[in-house]
Amino acid sequence: MKKIMWLVVLLSVFMAMAVYAGAASEVNTLEESAKKVVFWNDKLNDVVQAQAILKPWQESFGGTIENNPYADNAAYRTAVSQSIDSSSAPNLFTWWSGNQLESLATSDKLMVLDDVWEDIVDMGVSEDIKAALSYNGHAYAVPFSVLNTVLLYNTEAFKKAGIHEVPSTFDEFLVACEKLKSVGITPIGHRNNSWASFVWFQAIIAAYDPDLYLGICDGSVSYTDPRMFRAMEVWKAMIDKGYFAEPVLDTDNFRRFAQSGVGMILDGQHQVPKLNNDYGLTSGEGLDAFVLPSMTGAKDVLFFEVSPMVSPKAAQNPEETKDMIRAFYTEKTQAATLDARGILLISSIPVEDPTLSKINAMTSDSDSYLSVLRFYENTPAGLRDYVITEMSKFMSGVATVEGTLNACAKEAVKYFK
Repeated sequence: MKKIMWLVVLLSVFMAMAVYAGAASEVNTLEESAKKVVFWNDKLNDVVQAQAILKPWQESFGGTIENNPYADNAAYRTAVSQSIDSSSAPNLFTWWSGNQLESLATSDKLMVLDDVWEDIVDMGVSEDIKAALSYNGHAYAVPFSVLNTVLLYNTEAFKKAGIHEVPSTFDEFLVACEKLKSVGITPIGHRNNSWASFVWFQAIIAAYDPDLYLGICDGSVSYTDPRMFRAMEVWKAMIDKGYFAEPVLDTDNFRRFAQSGVGMILDGQHQVPKLNNDYGLTSGEGLDAFVLPSMTGAKDVLFFEVSPMVSPKAAQNPEETKDMIRAFYTEKTQAATLDARGILLISSIPVEDPTLSKINAMTSDSDSYLSVLRFYENTPAGLRDYVITEMSKFMSGVATVEGTLNACAKEAVKYFK
């Protein structure tokens, strides 16, 4: 009888083990079949912001998206260059548009995304963006974001300075700067990043003459053109009058702005949610936006940046990558992107934030505003980096107008022979 009992016990144990093994096998099979992709980027370094976007993106994708953000641009470029042709390449990574995207696309390193574009246009992505991401008749990228650079201003600072309407001419803008300074508010905040000098460089040159700006980008105009000297003298006068704050870290720059220590910052609309959520401003009340006015009465220039996402030809699981891309443009993911970064790429979601809504309206008003690709992507990379270094020296007061423009003109010859 005891032997029978032991046999029953042993049989029960074996049966339990078999059930457990089958269940474990089923779990492992599910894990192995679940979609998993890798996303490298220079955008989602903020953990909270990244999670806010990645969670709905993964839900729409139906799999795991491994976020691999880089804070340092140089390290990021190196990592991409070392992996793009190997099996360790990420499924998707963010890059820069203009000639930097073109060099990857035309060297046959990227997957063609024509079929994906057919789907995402139906989902509400503007087909106009496709042209900026296409070469030789094919699309090699999709947009992660389209950012527009505007002058964000603190309405309380403007009231304190007696500025009741936003400037509509460049002279009125300079008057506003003087009024802010007269009540102890530094007119313009500035970030402590040497690369950021191109933001005001492009703004001043394009405000003087949009064609002048486009000419120095494509090499048809020399940096020593007389108009360049006149425009740079305007910028120098603003620096000499103390209209720019001492460069500080982004966090300090935003804090100063929120506390009315500075009146304006020239930045992208993606900073609006951060200023509202992290620094206590309220869109439409304490925070608003306008575009730097033209010096000549021409259309005011809105600089835009398309941040592309691309997939290496060498990456694993191309169809899963395409599913991942499509999932980014679902209403669920785009609503989260709008809340976290102030960026929206589909037309089916209303923009409720007053400042973001105003900026969106500006981008659609082609009668009043001229949208132009920003300098960072609009000129050859080597020349761009050189010019940014020279403009950083100029902003810090260690270089003259003549010395800066002569140095840039000499370097430009190497790229535009």
